[in-house]
Amino acid sequence: MSFGAGHILDMINRMKQNAALKPSRRPKFRDYREQMHSSDFKRTTYDFPRVSAKKLEELKRDIRRVAGRERRRQFAALLLISVVVSVAAVLFLSKPG
Repeated sequence: MSFGAGHILDMINRMKQNAALKPSRRPKFRDYREQMHSSDFKRTTYDFPRVSAKKLEELKRDIRRVAGRERRRQFAALLLISVVVSVAAVLFLSKPG
């Protein structure tokens, strides 16, 4: 009794494979909790570069300058978009007819 080109057999195989993926058969977090908490904890050390006070002030000034430039650019874009939308609204609403 053949059921076509192996479609039924393929369906049965997929059902078996999916059964292995059920949440009840996967390892749970609680299964790994002991491994995570019992491992040797080593604090991560960072090697931050040392910067002189003068260089730090220079970096802060540069960051503030770039942030100010970006803020002005965003304000100009917002203003331009507002003007374009306002003009479009006035033209749309003032159409005779």
